[in-house]
Amino acid sequence: MKQKQITIRDIARLSGCSVSTVSRAMNNSHDISDETKERIQRIMDEHGYVPNNSARNLKRKDSNTIAIIVKGISNPFFTNMYTMFEHHPALAPYTLTLQQVDQNEDETLVALRAEKEKKVCGTIFFGGYFDDSKQANLKKLTVPYVMCTARVADDVPATDYSAIGIDDELESYKVVKYLLSLGHKKIAIIAGRQDDQNIGLHRLKGYRRALEESGIAYDEKLVYYMEDDIPAYTPENGYVVANKLLDSGADFTALYVISDNTCYGACKAILSRGKKIPDDIAVASFDGLDMSKYYYPSLTTMKQPCREMVDAVVNQLIGLMNGTVDHVQKNYPALLIEGQSTKALKK
Repeated sequence: MKQKQITIRDIARLSGCSVSTVSRAMNNSHDISDETKERIQRIMDEHGYVPNNSARNLKRKDSNTIAIIVKGISNPFFTNMYTMFEHHPALAPYTLTLQQVDQNEDETLVALRAEKEKKVCGTIFFGGYFDDSKQANLKKLTVPYVMCTARVADDVPATDYSAIGIDDELESYKVVKYLLSLGHKKIAIIAGRQDDQNIGLHRLKGYRRALEESGIAYDEKLVYYMEDDIPAYTPENGYVVANKLLDSGADFTALYVISDNTCYGACKAILSRGKKIPDDIAVASFDGLDMSKYYYPSLTTMKQPCREMVDAVVNQLIGLMNGTVDHVQKNYPALLIEGQSTKALKK
């Protein structure tokens, strides 16, 4: 069995010091005695402790700027959460710089540029997928970072990064299970782009797992992907894809769209054909945008816990910048909001 990575809290316990004292010793603070520093260093050496970025590198005293790297500029879900960061009281002493990244752009390169040009003291990655190809760039960052609603490859050691979000596969599974509980067995889906390795892939996996667990075969004819030549997660994309689904003549009683913003366009396509929601086609979505409760019919959607995630990201980043915490990965549960877009299927 692989030995558990020792943490800064373990070093504090073994040395008889507080976590903050250990952190200051790692940063060679002048208010820590040489004897204490030597004792802490000896324990670190004995247990093979490798400090995270925040402990290896002094917090930049000449900067109070935090970069927020947003992957996918067309999704209002990100806009809503960025506003929460802007007004978060714990970030009041800091200046936020927003770096928007296109779907095909490498967010780690953008982060490296921001660190060099903006002299940032911390970074928040908002969305995106981090695989082996991006690990080298992440290791070049000399400031702490936290990933929010992002996906990280399974083979990346948990001790190397902090990530806050939801389990997209599990929460997507719950949406489809809800539709199944209403009696729907022919459920179509508008997923992300076909090459999407991020939330699109995992929400599709949740859809497939819910069906197969219920004894319903996965039918490729009911799976439609967002268009590559239209910005992802937009109403336009949903409208175009939903029309293709309707034109196909596929037999389905419910449609699951993996984002609210895309779902608005899909609903317009359905309604423009003279069909009724939910009488002819029940519709469920994901994200829980405020607009979804004002849309007509109001959407049944899986609401992401935005406030809880923002608080956790802020606390984790500040803790990493101060050297008082270790890396963590935490998922929060989403909440199913029942709107007027779904109802039980008539028998």
